[in-house]
Amino acid sequence: MPPRDVARSHLTPAAARLARQELLFQVATEQLSVAVVLARAATEPLIAKTKVSDLLEAVPGCDPAKLARILTAAEINDGRRVGGLRAWQRRTLLNKLNELTRSAYPRADPRTA
Repeated sequence: MPPRDVARSHLTPAAARLARQELLFQVATEQLSVAVVLARAATEPLIAKTKVSDLLEAVPGCDPAKLARILTAAEINDGRRVGGLRAWQRRTLLNKLNELTRSAYPRADPRTA
């Protein structure tokens, strides 16, 4: 491989890691809800390749015990990627996450309620 191609090949994974880190930061700071992330997974390969467990770990209030309960209820293996979830798994994941953490869906703005 020419040196120019070698340099480019290292940029792509680094850029993907940085973008994924930004995505998880937005989930952690509640700028993005899990429901929005799951919806965007159909059109954005970076989101589709994100592990479900990494996504849930970023959710505020989702500790390891809750994470395990959610994954078990939705029958999701530890290494499963967001893009590989079936429709019923997405629904179950959102429902369980909402029950356990109240963070799956965006909160209503009290100023507009």
